[in-house]
Amino acid sequence: MNIIFRSYIYDALYITADQIIKKYNPCQICENEFGAVHCIRDFPCCGGCEFLGPDGCTTECLMCKLHLCTAAADADIKLYKILWRTVLIARRYCLLEARVSKKDIFNRLRRSKHYNTVMANTIGDLKSVLEKSGGT
Repeated sequence: MNIIFRSYIYDALYITADQIIKKYNPCQICENEFGAVHCIRDFPCCGGCEFLGPDGCTTECLMCKLHLCTAAADADIKLYKILWRTVLIARRYCLLEARVSKKDIFNRLRRSKHYNTVMANTIGDLKSVLEKSGGT
């Protein structure tokens, strides 16, 4: 499968997930009075990640954008189901790796002899995900 096509899918999924996360704010990340970052389960899943900077994530990582901890998933099952549909699309194209930048994923894909040959109507899938989340 064409790397450029996969890159387009990656970007579309990332933008879709970003819009959904911004709308629902499942992690409820905030700073306490001492300046420490907290979330719905007290400390962010991304704590200790090499890509975590003072203003949040410093790279585009689709898997990290789509992941919800158990506390966030349990707090909003509808959101979890919406994100899960996006995860399934990303899996079809082998685009999910935790704490790995888009650049690193595509460098690995370029070297890989294994290509996902499933060609689905991804644009329709993305539209469906956004419609179910109330996005545009």
